[in-house]
This record gives sequence, structure tokens and C-alpha cells, in this order.
Amino acid sequence: MFERSKVPLSLLVFLVLASLLAGGAWGQAASSASSYRFPRIEPDPVLTRLAGDASAASTSPVPGTASPAPSLDLKTLEALSLYASGAAPADLSAFADALDREVAKAIATVGDVGDEYHRGEAILSYMHRNLLRRYVENQTRLDTLLRTGDFNCVSSAMLYMIIGRAAGLEVEGVKTPDHAFCTVVAGGVLVDVETTNRYGFDPGTKKEFTDSFGHATGFSYVPQHSYAKRTTIGDRELVSLILSNRISGSELTGRYFEAVPLGVDRYCLLGDAATKYFMIDRFQNYASSLNQGGRYAESLAFVRLVRDRWGEDDRYATLLRVLSNNLLGSMISKNDFQGARAMLADLRARGEITDADSQKYSRLLAANYLNDMIRKTPFDEALAEIKAAYADKSIGIVDFANFVVLVYQKEADARSKTQGALEAAALIDSALDLIPGEPRLTRIRDDYRYLYVVGVHNRFAESFNGKRYPEAKALIESALVDQPDSTVLKNDLALVTRTMAK
Repeated sequence: MFERSKVPLSLLVFLVLASLLAGGAWGQAASSASSYRFPRIEPDPVLTRLAGDASAASTSPVPGTASPAPSLDLKTLEALSLYASGAAPADLSAFADALDREVAKAIATVGDVGDEYHRGEAILSYMHRNLLRRYVENQTRLDTLLRTGDFNCVSSAMLYMIIGRAAGLEVEGVKTPDHAFCTVVAGGVLVDVETTNRYGFDPGTKKEFTDSFGHATGFSYVPQHSYAKRTTIGDRELVSLILSNRISGSELTGRYFEAVPLGVDRYCLLGDAATKYFMIDRFQNYASSLNQGGRYAESLAFVRLVRDRWGEDDRYATLLRVLSNNLLGSMISKNDFQGARAMLADLRARGEITDADSQKYSRLLAANYLNDMIRKTPFDEALAEIKAAYADKSIGIVDFANFVVLVYQKEADARSKTQGALEAAALIDSALDLIPGEPRLTRIRDDYRYLYVVGVHNRFAESFNGKRYPEAKALIESALVDQPDSTVLKNDLALVTRTMAK
């Protein structure tokens, strides 16, 4: 199995809902790309030097055709395969020497086998007896194969190609959607070589087992696969499968940082549109992993960096929208109002936010800012901010009414405790001058008026029950000046008046 391309990570949109009753918080500021440690997005100079012109890396969709692109010379193929496998530049020479020794041993053993068919078969048998120890599905690296003997279809196909060409055979790579193998030209006929199987040369034919004396002891049969989508590939593309498998292995274990430069190298190796699309998938997955970790500003800076370096792509617009929304939402939730305003202005200047989103976050920013002001600042200052926001259309009439109710209710509660309910009611009356007929304000004012009446009535009852009738009457008459329509006060006055007349 190879080239298992992972579906790009989903992008999670984080939205902050404005609340009139609870404050939010706003805080991660956007920074320049230089503030972060990003993965490499430039071509690897060593790989570029080894690979040469990527324009030679085309493919042929026709089964059984000859090489679709000029072959690399053997030394370049060896070095490129080892370097793509992950061998460090300092170790490249040592691995190349080790590979040359193994190739020389193989040639010394099977290189003089007569015809091409039997030589190709002997090479596969030699590899499984001496070099290939254990099949490991994701072990695509040629350097690891040399060290441990672990292999998969890609690494074994690469080794077979190198040894086969050293033995004078015409060997090419073949890929299917989930597999890789080789072909050998033998007597003018293409022969498949399933390199993961010791008896995989020319599958579909019967193989004779022999003992150490050459006597037949039995037979093996490896069925021939009828691959519907087999494609003969050039040397660079076979090397690129090493990178593909390494990318899949990195992403399956959450190491998206490591996958990015491998995606860049694969594109630089092949240079076609499909590989560029694959590279941008790596960018998207890494950006998505940052997003899911709450590193919105870092992810946003990375997307801008790769877009500027490698050109526009339709996927960037979606990425940028989600990331900018998440960053703004995060900043708002942390009460970083100044940073959010600067961020919103920057997004507008870059053209990276839609008009609808800009308006949405402008309202959300204003709403959360005013909510925070109401909680933390004096009444007059908060009220002035509310009026200013309404005047410059940062908030609409509905939000304006909500915030006026909230700020006046908070202040009225404070005044009721220090100056009495009647002062609180008078304050709410002034709010009704701003929003005439607002039912919530009317209800709050009437509640304070009733609270005042209840307080007067309770003091009246104390005086009346103590038979201090003149005192009780004076108290009610004074209160009726402020609340002339109060039925409770009128009833109290009538009671004390009747009692005093007896």
C-alpha cells in the first residue's frame, strides 16, 4: 500500500455570541510570518540538484508502454532515492556506498545469468534471500531497507530497479491507486515483477522449487493481478512515491509540520498540476492543525506565506475566511478590542474578509465592547459610548435599546441603594426620553415607584399603629406629591383621615 493521501482536516469555525448579560473576552493578535517557526516551503537544494529538470517527469496512462520519461543515470537514481527516503546529506555518501556494495554483490551472484528473463527472476530471488527480511506496509524508505531489511512495495521496487539496471536490464516502475511494482523487458516482452513476493516475477506462471542440488521439489504459483488503473511511471515519479508514503505516515500520526516540506519536494520533483494540488493539501492540513489547536494567527500567517510563495488557489479563500473568523472571535472572547479592531481593518485592507463578515464582526465587536464598558466603567462614560456607537452606526436601533436598558438598569439599581427608589425611578424616566415608550424601561420605572410606595406605606403603618396619626398623615400627604396616582397611598390617607375625625 502506498500514496494514501489523507483527506484535509476539517476547519472549525469559532464564533462568539454577543450577550447583554455576560461579558466576553478578546486576545490573540495577528503577527507577521517572521514571528513563527514554520516548516520549510522552499525547494530542498540538494534534492533539486539531484533531480534536475522536473519537466521530464511525465506519466503514460497506457499499460505496457515503454518508459514515459528519460531515465535517470544509475548514480543519480541511487542518490535521489536515498535522499528522498530521508537520509541526511552528511550520511548520503555512506548510504550510497552501502547500496553500491549490495548492488555489486548481487551482480556478482546473478549478473551473468543468461537471458533477460532468467536474470530478472534471479535478481528478485536474490533480493528476498539476502536483502528483504520483513514486509512492513508503510516502510517506504530505501535507507531503512538497507539497514533493517524491512520493505514495502515502493522500497522493494526501487531496489529492484537499481539492481536490475546495474545488471543491464530495462526496468521501469508501475503504479496503481494503492500499489507499486516493476516491469522488465525480457526478449522484447514486458514482464511484471511483484517485488514484495519472492515468487512475484512474471506472476501467473508456475515456479519450480529446487533444493541446494538443483533438484525440483515442488512448485509455487503467484496469481497475476489485472490492475484496471496501472500506469507506467518515470524514475522521478517512483522516487516521489517514497515521499508520498512518508507524507502519509507523518499525517496519520499528526506530524503535519513534517509533511509540508515533503509535499514541496514532491512537487519540485514532478512539477505537474496534480502534484501541486497535493502540495497545497499539505499546506491546508498543516494550517488546519494549527487552527484546531487555537493557533489562529499563526495559521493565518502561514496560509498567506504559502499563497504568496506558490500562487493563488481557490482553497486559500476558504482557509482565510475560516481562520480570520476564528481569530477575530478569539480576540473578541478575550476582550482584546483594540487588537480586534486592528485585525478587522487589516482584513479589509487585504480584501480577505467579505462585506457580510465585516459587518457581522463590526457589530459583534461593538456589542462586546459596550457590554464590557457597562460592566467596568461609570454610568456617564458607558452611556456616552453607547450613544456614539449608535451615531456612527456600529450598532442598530435594537442593540441601542438593549444597551440603554442595561446601562440604566445597572445605574438605577445602584442609586436605589444609596438614594432611594424614587431617585432610581426618576433616572429611568430620563431613559424614556431617549427611547419613548420602551416597555422594559416603563416596567422598571413602575417597579421602582411601587417599591417607593411600599416603603412609604410600611412607615405609615408603623406611625398609624402607634397612634401617631398626625405624623402618619403628613407622611402620606408628602408622598402623594411625588406619587399622586398611587391607590395604596390614597387609601392610607383616607384611613388616617377617618380615624382622626372620630
